[in-house]
This record gives sequence, structure tokens and C-alpha cells, in this order.
Amino acid sequence: MTKLLIGIVLTCLVLLAGLVAAAPPVGKSIQDVLQLLEQYRPDPARSAEMARTLAAEPPAGSEGAALARFYLERGRVAAEAGMIARQIADFRRVVELGGGPTPARTYKELALAEFQGGDFAAALA
Repeated sequence: MTKLLIGIVLTCLVLLAGLVAAAPPVGKSIQDVLQLLEQYRPDPARSAEMARTLAAEPPAGSEGAALARFYLERGRVAAEAGMIARQIADFRRVVELGGGPTPARTYKELALAEFQGGDFAAALA
């Protein structure tokens, strides 16, 4: 009986040691995270370019394919900036104008934006 009890205890210890070894590593410290963020600073030139694109209004007198390209570009920049509502609105406008230079890609981008925005029914439509 004693040998059985010792065997059970040893088995439990081995299993426990395996669980401890398989435990996930300790998380990063705040200092580690801040150091990583310092490495990935946004590019000021790209940020300024994105701000200009997002603030732009459609060129006066533009229509059809040129207007669709404008909204398509602005919608893609909105996506990069995380402005989902703006992205959806611009992509919907491109679809109204015929889908731009590659309609299938535009529909796909609109569906993904709708999904990210939480309108799953519109994403599947």
C-alpha cells in the first residue's frame, strides 16, 4: 500500500512539473512595451499625406471614372487610418459610380469594410 501511495505521489509530482514547464512565459513589462513602441513611430510625412487625402473634396467637375478613383483612394486611406464609417461611405459611393477600375475588388473591399463596421448582413449582401 505504501509503495502504491508513493507511486501516486511521484506521478502527481511529475505531472505537476510538466504543467509548470508548459506554463506561458511571464508577460512583458511596461518598459519592454514602451521600448517596442519607440521602434514603430508613425511616419510624419505619411501622416500628413493621409490627412490631406482625408480632408480633400472631390475635384470640381469630376465625374464617372475619375470621381470613382477619388473616392476609392480616399476610402483606402480612411481604412488605413481606421476610419471605418468614412471608408464604407466612400466605397459605397464608388459602387454607385460603377465600381471603379476593378469593380470586383471594390465590392470585396466594401464587404470587408462592412464586416469590420459590424454590419454583417451588408457584408454578405
